[in-house]
Amino acid sequence: MNSCCICKEMEKLLEEQKLLENFGKDCRYLQLPKKMDTIPFMLVSTDKFSNFQAIYNKGLTPFFRIESLIPSTCCAKLRLLKPSNLYGRYTNCVSELYALQKTDVCIYVNICCFIAIEPLAPQFVDRTPPFIEVKV
Repeated sequence: MNSCCICKEMEKLLEEQKLLENFGKDCRYLQLPKKMDTIPFMLVSTDKFSNFQAIYNKGLTPFFRIESLIPSTCCAKLRLLKPSNLYGRYTNCVSELYALQKTDVCIYVNICCFIAIEPLAPQFVDRTPPFIEVKV
């Protein structure tokens, strides 16, 4: 059995994401403003401690959602998340991040090849940009 610390952390992240998906599901009286089902995160690689990025639509994204994990091999299926800034334009710069959208693109990675995960707030996912009035 292949085991590493990051694999155990990804198992916990997946477990918490499943809890988030089901939170309030059977409630009759509890009204939640928005159903959240994703804990977005970034992976830190051993290469200069940089964020791992995957190619998406002629650009790069360092943001992912875990779909599944095989603990015995530490192989994870990750969904790519498309990042955008406050104006709804594509960005892969963390300091400009305003929203994340789930894509149809998934990749498979060996989690033990990374040294850390950086989780982000679930509120980033499907966040709509505010209305910005353009003054002329």
